[in-house]
Amino acid sequence: MAKNVTKATAKKAIPATPVVIQSLRLSLIWAELLPDFLRSNVPLASPFGPLPRDFLFEKTFETARDGASTNPKFEVPWLRERKQKFWMRYMVQGKLSQVKGSQAWNYLVPLRLDTGIRVTANGFKGDVFIDAFYYPFGTAVVISLRWDPNLALNQITGDVYSVYKNGKFSVANGPQQAALEDVVDYIFETMRERALGKTSESVFRTPEPFSLLTVIQATGVNPNADVRKDTPVMETLEALTSWPANPSNLTLPDLNKACLPSKGHSPLGSALFSERRGRAVWIPTLFGVNQPPSQFQAPAQARLSSKLGCYHRNLLFASLQIESLGRLLCYTSGLFAQGTRKADLPAGHRDLVENAALQLAKLYKGLRDDTWRSASAQRQILENCFTCLQTVLGEFQHEKLPDPDAKPAAPTGPTTKPA
Repeated sequence: MAKNVTKATAKKAIPATPVVIQSLRLSLIWAELLPDFLRSNVPLASPFGPLPRDFLFEKTFETARDGASTNPKFEVPWLRERKQKFWMRYMVQGKLSQVKGSQAWNYLVPLRLDTGIRVTANGFKGDVFIDAFYYPFGTAVVISLRWDPNLALNQITGDVYSVYKNGKFSVANGPQQAALEDVVDYIFETMRERALGKTSESVFRTPEPFSLLTVIQATGVNPNADVRKDTPVMETLEALTSWPANPSNLTLPDLNKACLPSKGHSPLGSALFSERRGRAVWIPTLFGVNQPPSQFQAPAQARLSSKLGCYHRNLLFASLQIESLGRLLCYTSGLFAQGTRKADLPAGHRDLVENAALQLAKLYKGLRDDTWRSASAQRQILENCFTCLQTVLGEFQHEKLPDPDAKPAAPTGPTTKPA
């Protein structure tokens, strides 16, 4: 009997399959205010003159929506003739080709413009993309990095840091061997001068970017295992959302708070990891197969990767809107704190900031059939511009949002039952 027990216990444990990250996407969002836009101080003769004026913006938007040739060549933020779930749900519009200019103005939809700026990162074996947006009140820049690291999980944080935090970037006919923040300064300056000239000014620039990282493809992952119990994964996602100076020495936050619900995906294996200025997406059910795909598996794997790419893009646009509209709200809230009242604001500024407050309030409440719904949107507003949103709603006499930190009111009335 003892001999049999020895044989049974002598079986070697099957080693765990190492997690390898094959494909990543990292997007970084910045936004800034342009006072001349808020004051409608853009000459009408300028190609950018229509942007801060509602009736002219509406015409410009519809021209861009229809793909007509203009100078400069403005584009809608989504790909024409393609579905984009964020914008469809945000505007409650099933057909983006039918979005009217007035609707785009009320919802503060930006116009995209190819700046012609091309950026490369030294030693980076991936792609760098720039998305530049003009709002009626300012500008926004998104820099996206896409690459296939094919590295073990414990090497990913160092790889991402080597590009984003420590990498050197070069711009064709612009800064060379520069930090990413210097490149962003150059892009914003170029956008501002193109619209307003060299004497223009910007205010209230995003102090640090809002980041969004999505693991597009990985192997060695059990999609049904509770990811919150996987410390190496949790530490990687924490490092790539909070961006500590020393990522090798960090303390995990409360994971019940940091891991937001991701609708439609396994609550155990998936995580939408949240920090105040970042998100990381980990959805193993969409990572694809664990073995090299055959000719029959390849299309299915491509579709899985495409779903994660779409998820990233939807979350990116939501984060972009909150970041940009939040800048406008907090700037205006600061004016109110100094004694300015809504009646003192230029008419265009009043219209824009009220629209921004109403749209962010809807995103925060996330009501079905009212806007795009995501726990990430609510958390981003709560942690970055909630107080400013409440101030603006109150100034415009709109109902304020429930305060999540407010204590229940004490009971009032008689303390004993009447006889």
